[in-house]
Order: sequence, then C-alpha cells, then structure tokens
Amino acid sequence: MKKASRFMNSKRSWIRQALARARITEQKSIEHYSLHSSTSQSEIRHSLTSRLNELALEHDFSYNKVSLRDQKSRWGSCSANDNISLNQKLYFLPDHLRDYVLAHELAHTQEKNHSPAFWEILFDIYGKLETRKMRRELKAFDFLFYPPTT
Repeated sequence: MKKASRFMNSKRSWIRQALARARITEQKSIEHYSLHSSTSQSEIRHSLTSRLNELALEHDFSYNKVSLRDQKSRWGSCSANDNISLNQKLYFLPDHLRDYVLAHELAHTQEKNHSPAFWEILFDIYGKLETRKMRRELKAFDFLFYPPTT
C-alpha cells in the first residue's frame, strides 16, 4: 500500500491533468451527441460513400467495396483486398478532415502501410504541411469515440 501510495503521489499532477482532459472530452461528447442524435444511418451512409466515390474518381483510386461501422478507436481501414471500412463518425468531422481520412484510406489501396511511399501519395494530394496539420487537427475530434453513457 505504501508503494502504491508513493507512486500515486508522484503522479498526482499527471492524474489531475488526465482527469481534466477526460472531463473536457466527456463534455464535448455530451454536447455533440445531444445535437446529432437524430442523424439517420442512411444519410450517413449516402454522404460518406458518395464522397469516397468522388475522391476516388478525382484522384484515380479504386477500391473493391466499402462498409460502415461504429468503430471505437479508428477512423477507417483498408484491407489487403482493397475493401475500405469507414467509421460512421466521420460524417461529423469538418469536411476537410473527413476528406483527408477518406483520401488516407484510398491511398492504402496503393500502399498498404505507412511507408514513405504512402505519405508521398497524400503529400501529392494535400501537400506535406497540410497533411501534417490535418493529422494534428483530427486529434481534437477524439471525443467522438466516447459517446455518453445513457
């Protein structure tokens, strides 16, 4: 118990900061989900798949099929067979961030990993600085992964 207590005391500042961040995330989540609870699944599916198709055509990507899920920790993924899985929460991102994630998954149809060649695909679309900026901006929307408990 003494060792655990010393450890907890040594991390007191970090614990307080983590709790403060968690409270902010919780508040953002409550506000968001109270405003957007009536959005239909068909509206989300239509919007995301239409935009994915537009970006694929615009940037000469092709994919096999797309599925939408309520993923808990990622915005999307692309399988070895070029099947793209999108988190339905993408619908609630600002347009430029939604498009970035869609382009990111489409880029995986050409490069299956996050190698320098993969990033060059995105840099060709958005530029290096803008790509990095959008990756940072996405973190501000992590609250979408934490829907409020009912």
